[in-house]
Amino acid sequence: MLKHGYLTYTRSCAWLGYSDQQLKQSKYASMFKVKVGADLQDDICRCRFVRKMIGPDKIMMLDANQQWEIKEAIEWVTKPAEFKPFWIKEPTFPDEDMHIQRGHATISKALELLGIGVATREQCHNTVIFKQFLQAKALSYLQISSCRLGSVNENLSVLLMAKKFQSKTLQNAAAMRKSFCPHPSS
Repeated sequence: MLKHGYLTYTRSCAWLGYSDQQLKQSKYASMFKVKVGADLQDDICRCRFVRKMIGPDKIMMLDANQQWEIKEAIEWVTKPAEFKPFWIKEPTFPDEDMHIQRGHATISKALELLGIGVATREQCHNTVIFKQFLQAKALSYLQISSCRLGSVNENLSVLLMAKKFQSKTLQNAAAMRKSFCPHPSS
């Protein structure tokens, strides 16, 4: 971390409704999160545009904001797979019971064959939910939000569980967006 800094990504590169010109202002980053889920053909065009803009060596991720049912998520993410997304974040809606974690596990297993991981953040607001997702093998990437978890102890607990379940973790740096990833309109 001392040598390369804190790795983060821009989430402002592909908000739904941004023009191509606004998207081009984000090309300085090395990782890009593209919002998807409203219209499949628009998503494919947006993914094609972003991939062309950033090239093959930069990381592109997808974020569905809990738009789909399980089968729909698998079918939808399979379509832009040619653009090599690193992960799909929050493909389906949250719930407190294990049914949804199993749904995420189904999505994760299907997309693993394409080399696409599954990530979440907003859905996991405590160690219990993270534990359920991990036990179900529902996540490839845990995006930990210190603000949502609410304490250092809870953050550490999630990091230890992630290590035990051999899952990758990323600290969510959304609150630091202004200093690291300027919004195209600023």
